[in-house]
Amino acid sequence: MLESLPLIGIAAGIAGPALLLAFLLNGIIATLTGLSYAELGSAIPVARGSYVWVKIALGDFAGFLTGWCSWSANSIACALYAVTFGAFLSKAIVRMLGAPLPQGTVAKVSSIAIISLLT
Repeated sequence: MLESLPLIGIAAGIAGPALLLAFLLNGIIATLTGLSYAELGSAIPVARGSYVWVKIALGDFAGFLTGWCSWSANSIACALYAVTFGAFLSKAIVRMLGAPLPQGTVAKVSSIAIISLLT
């Protein structure tokens, strides 16, 4: 089961038996973040990103930094999803074909193909 969710497998290796506590804390933080976004969205009804709220509250430079941090986080998340999906796809291709293909190479090629198709 953990091989289908590689990041949870890594987290289980690091957190050990405290994995459930880590997920609970993550859920609490995500809930508070969602509530904060809802409150800010109703207080400042501007249809843009969170950088606008920071810009209004803290000024132009802080809004600029927030926008770039948000962009960086989304880019890293996209790369993580592409690499993870590439690993899953390569494992499926190697198992379906039964061919002795190097899984690392297939994962790299499929990750590059996914990113190329999405951009």
